[in-house]
Amino acid sequence: MTRQADLLGSLADHLLEQGLGEMSLRPMAASVGSTARMLIYHFNSKDELLRRVLAELRKRQGQILERWKEPAGHDFPESFWSWISSRRLESHARLWIDLHTIRLSSHGEIATEVRRALGEWNEAVEGSLLAAGWSRVRARTAATLLLSTYRGLLMDLHANGDRARLNAAAHEFAKWWRRAD
Repeated sequence: MTRQADLLGSLADHLLEQGLGEMSLRPMAASVGSTARMLIYHFNSKDELLRRVLAELRKRQGQILERWKEPAGHDFPESFWSWISSRRLESHARLWIDLHTIRLSSHGEIATEVRRALGEWNEAVEGSLLAAGWSRVRARTAATLLLSTYRGLLMDLHANGDRARLNAAAHEFAKWWRRAD
């Protein structure tokens, strides 16, 4: 591996652990035993560094989503919530939330990278619904509803940690989903 690839992997690890709020150069550099100046040397600019780190995180997110794929059965909302809210995926769920937050203020290539990452979540859920026989329009709408609902629940989970209350809310949403189906 090259020094750049090593740095990207380590920086992605750091941001997964700390969250995207830590996307300033000094903390990122310190996390890999370097300096902000050396990171700029390796990546030519802060924007290029951030774009490349986000691309690495997006690649990892794609691997997570690829492992999850399942057709949308009767218990789809519950299985998706169980998966996305699991402690094993906690850092990736936080990343998903963080991506929404930075999308509001990002621009240029960084915004494009974030938009791609967020789109992959929609595509994964929509694909599961399509595989279960849903129409494209209905699958797109339902994927948006499910992801928006669960993103809000995950934000609450990461903010207050009340897992029992949020699991109950997700269960209520799943009951509503089954009735609407």
